[in-house]
Amino acid sequence: MYYAPKVDPSDFTGNERADCDLTKSVFIPGTEMAVTGTEGGDIIVWDKTLILEGIGEPNEKRLIKVVTLNTQESPFCGINMLTTVHD
Repeated sequence: MYYAPKVDPSDFTGNERADCDLTKSVFIPGTEMAVTGTEGGDIIVWDKTLILEGIGEPNEKRLIKVVTLNTQESPFCGINMLTTVHD
């Protein structure tokens, strides 16, 4: 079983980046957040759904930010490895 939060193309700097596959996810220790790398060189930041906003179900994650780490147009610019160090 898995959960795949919705991603809106308007969250990305270009439509071609929104179509990139997700590569690797890690949870941020001590938080409700997770980050996911993409083949397009972006990092997607997820956080727990805020029920007060009326979005989603309890404990679901939703996209809160997209960070572009690689702006080069290259087939080798994906984020293929993520890790956390200490806490």
